[in-house]
Amino acid sequence: MTGRFETDPTTASRTGLMNLARLDWDEDLCALYGVPPDCLPRIVPSTGDLGILRAGGRAIPLRASLVDQQAATWGHGCRRPGDTKITFGTGAFAFALAGERPPADPQGALPTLAWARAGEAPIYALDGGVYTAGAAVEWARGLGLFGDVLALNDLPEEPAIARGLAFVPALAGLACPHWNRRARGAWLGMDLATGPRDLVQAMLEGIAFRMAEVIEAMDRVVPIRDPISIDGGLSANPWFCGLLAAVLGRPLRISEEPELTALGTARLAAEAAGLAVVLRSEGRLVQPPRDLRPWRARFAAARAAVEVYGMA
Repeated sequence: MTGRFETDPTTASRTGLMNLARLDWDEDLCALYGVPPDCLPRIVPSTGDLGILRAGGRAIPLRASLVDQQAATWGHGCRRPGDTKITFGTGAFAFALAGERPPADPQGALPTLAWARAGEAPIYALDGGVYTAGAAVEWARGLGLFGDVLALNDLPEEPAIARGLAFVPALAGLACPHWNRRARGAWLGMDLATGPRDLVQAMLEGIAFRMAEVIEAMDRVVPIRDPISIDGGLSANPWFCGLLAAVLGRPLRISEEPELTALGTARLAAEAAGLAVVLRSEGRLVQPPRDLRPWRARFAAARAAVEVYGMA
């Protein structure tokens, strides 16, 4: 589009072919996948003079280029090591800033590049997720366990896991920090009194407990700062937001901006063009309504049981 064959390092990092330390194509990785380095674009900073877009007789300068997760992280206002955001979509993905060096021991999270602004040191991050979040909710609705999503706002205060019922949302395997594709989803602890609302409640709790495992792994590498900013489908559910805060034992900021990827890219482009951007921490703050961290051990036992079953 600009007449230049270039890409930025956040885009390049998602190919699995870039050396994170050098921000250039890695010859060994290219050889492993059979990709000739000569066919790949030059890697340039995420901001700066990225060329001119010509459309409708206009010349529009391109000033920023980032991929989805990184752009959304900037849109959330994350700037310092430990600043963290979680996006709840089909899956749930956490992204935590780690500083100017790639984490040497990521503890099961994925080291990646956050951004590399022109004239500045690159900023690295930890990436980790739960494969099925919104997908698990839609799957449960397809089973007929609930109808209107508003039903998810009116679930019991007493945790299902305190009643002995747990759900492990490994419907597509376990991601960070376990990385076990053979694990499978399961409800554990059902009895004759278990009904559809109990199953749905346990499912939402399972998503929250799995995200707690992700955040705990990241926190061992870089101390996670409060509040954690969240967005996406499940962030619109007040009951789930309170549950997640209780399981994490941390305050959350619920974003009111539905297009954080676009916002983050626009903010970076404006700053690269020399425009002053006023950053405001927008969103609703949710404090943990109670402490559900003690139940993490029971959930971990359920998750371990699922992993053992998957190995059989």
